[in-house]
Amino acid sequence: MLPGDAFADGVLAADAFGDGVLPAAAPLGPVVTALDCFAAYLDPWLAPDDFLAWLGTLVGVGADIGVDVGAGADASGRQRALIAGAVRAYRARGTAAGLRDVVATAAHVPAEQVSVAESGSVTWSDRPGAAIAPPLHPVVTITVVVPAGRDPASVAACARSAAESALSVFSQLRIEVVES
Repeated sequence: MLPGDAFADGVLAADAFGDGVLPAAAPLGPVVTALDCFAAYLDPWLAPDDFLAWLGTLVGVGADIGVDVGAGADASGRQRALIAGAVRAYRARGTAAGLRDVVATAAHVPAEQVSVAESGSVTWSDRPGAAIAPPLHPVVTITVVVPAGRDPASVAACARSAAESALSVFSQLRIEVVES
């Protein structure tokens, strides 16, 4: 068969092996498969483990989420949960509730076991210069109740790792761990 005869009558002619694929197109098989499965690579629950770090950077979730050996889920599962919830979490970003949810997910504890205390305040006045600004204490204290059998230092490291990226630039972070 001559190269010009490959598409005779608008139809791909069978090659010498009879499978309908020209030998030159055979190396494209893995590329076509990867492109067909690309949507699965963008789903944090289906993506391969080695692809999660890159996927996390697309939604602003760092690769270092800390490792807590006593946690019920593996680090990959926690990272998948953080990535999956990242877009939804952007609505609550910058709020105490958003920070609590991010820390709870990273530390693998229920959100009810995480409390956030911050000194945020707002003043206003209907006359310019009349509002008195309260003293600024930019410390955010996050308290995590650690379930029995978990390493408090590991839980604190996971909480700190998650909270640092979600915290305001001007705030200082204090992590407190309470054993249950």
